[in-house]
Amino acid sequence: MTISQPETILTNPLYRTVEDDPVTSLYDYVHSDNPQPTGSYARYWMGFRSVMRFLLLFLNHYQIRRYLSIAVLGLWAAVICSIATHIHPKAAFLFALSFIFVRPYIVVMSPHFSCCFLIAFLTMLLLPKLADQGRYDGLLFLELGIITMYFDFYSTPLVTFGLPFVYLYLLRRKQGRGDLTTLGRLLRSVAAWLAGYVGMWFAKMILTTVFTDVNGLENGLVSFIYRLGIKKSQGAESYYSLFKAVRAIWFALYSDGAGKVILSVAILAAVIVICIVFARRRVGLAGLKEHFVLLVVAALPLVWMLAAPQPTAIHYWFQYRSIAVSFWSFG
Repeated sequence: MTISQPETILTNPLYRTVEDDPVTSLYDYVHSDNPQPTGSYARYWMGFRSVMRFLLLFLNHYQIRRYLSIAVLGLWAAVICSIATHIHPKAAFLFALSFIFVRPYIVVMSPHFSCCFLIAFLTMLLLPKLADQGRYDGLLFLELGIITMYFDFYSTPLVTFGLPFVYLYLLRRKQGRGDLTTLGRLLRSVAAWLAGYVGMWFAKMILTTVFTDVNGLENGLVSFIYRLGIKKSQGAESYYSLFKAVRAIWFALYSDGAGKVILSVAILAAVIVICIVFARRRVGLAGLKEHFVLLVVAALPLVWMLAAPQPTAIHYWFQYRSIAVSFWSFG
């Protein structure tokens, strides 16, 4: 992005002179008299760059990562306190675990991977004041979809819907507002979030097409067709597999042999605890039926990732983090 060529803000030009080697490509770009783009990433806003460029006026990259980690973890701690205060310490503990299980030490150091969690945490801190205002749900989730698309299209977008929605659900249950926690309310909220998310994407592609020489609509829609498997990418056919996507998500959770054993034991222990809880009638089928909406929310990340198995299988190492929504909602 450069103000001397304002169209670059929309076209996102690529200067990849050496395939898959961004460092060498950057060196070639800096030392070229007249660098020409080798491609365009016009389909994404990548709005986190605007914040990065501003911060780079005052801080270097390592400083940004340091203070970003403090900001993300600080907001996470604040949300834990908020949930413990307004709902219950156990709900706060389960929320904390849901973030711990997706490797926060990587998230907090990445200006890209932290975007959606920052949006979600900031929204959750506002929810205790908005929980009794059911008429604003559509607007809230519409705006969240728009903001998510602007800052981060691709890594963990569903986090910005799922985590705030679960907290909103719990707040309203605590207030005795069960009429605002129905399946219909969930579906309308999802629809509003998707409308903002998809609408903002089309806005980016249309603006790029109208105001630059790059066809943003073609750039985005062709990618969409390949990602969903409507037309399969040549040489990447093996990735269009639900089994491969599920296996990739599973692998992302344990990473190595020792992790696989530890995760398997943890799941077994959780199943035993759940069975004990049911056997002692602390939770029954009536309770599951009453909170059916939470089970639907828990399933959303899996539906999202498996609806497009190709990008999930290829980029599982960051896309799997949407499963934090499933951990908290199911817990």
